[in-house]
Amino acid sequence: MWNIATPSRFTQNYRGGYDRFYDESFDEASRMRMSAAGYRDAIMSAVPIFAAARDLDTGERVVKDIQQAKGIMDSLLLMKSISGTTEDQFQHALIQIIQIASKGKGQMQDLRSILESGGHMGEFLARYGFGTSIGGMISKSSQGKLLGSEMLRNLASASSRETLAKRQEMSRRTWEDVGII
Repeated sequence: MWNIATPSRFTQNYRGGYDRFYDESFDEASRMRMSAAGYRDAIMSAVPIFAAARDLDTGERVVKDIQQAKGIMDSLLLMKSISGTTEDQFQHALIQIIQIASKGKGQMQDLRSILESGGHMGEFLARYGFGTSIGGMISKSSQGKLLGSEMLRNLASASSRETLAKRQEMSRRTWEDVGII
């Protein structure tokens, strides 16, 4: 078994390996409005944690390769860019999201930090991570049904990223109309 934290090992199944991941990161970073190095750091820092997450029912890994981990981080970064969350607020929310993923279940204390972090990060996590509203997310946590595996699968899905990308484009056009961008 190899160390999943090593970029070249974890990216070996990434359509062309680490070099292709490195090249594609420039395009993705510009779409996310961040530096390529910052984008790669965000992905590679979360990969080991997401890769270690296991489904509580089956015991299987939820995230099997870097493409899924990248999809999760892309969704989270899109949420950050749309929600108006600052970098510090995003980092605090990300810590809680990683705790939910690593514990397998989310509790109210995890959600409280995300909801208090500012912006609409909590709302987006409820909608795109758990497929419910904020009230539904809180209800699921009190029933012990707020599963980290469900969150990771939903965030890794292409449909979530496509919807978030469309929302990002709509918000960008709105800011351009106002003359801020």
